[in-house]
Amino acid sequence: MASTGAIVSVAFSYDGWSIAPSICHEIKDAKRNLPLALTISPIIILVVYLSYFLGISYLIGPEKIMETGDMAFSMAARQLFGSLGDRN
Repeated sequence: MASTGAIVSVAFSYDGWSIAPSICHEIKDAKRNLPLALTISPIIILVVYLSYFLGISYLIGPEKIMETGDMAFSMAARQLFGSLGDRN
């Protein structure tokens, strides 16, 4: 259960892009750097999310994910790291 809470926290930590325009007066060369940051950052986040979900799906399979629900992450960690990955 603790791993699920951590994943939710990490997912919402990427929500700062909506606040970025309000601090543009503090950014060096904001006309160039802010649009770059607002374009490249979501692409990086998308790649990380897709890698995570595709990795979990490949590692334990969609059927097992549906069967185990929130425990899918624990199963994947156990397969990857052995007993070090199991923090239940």
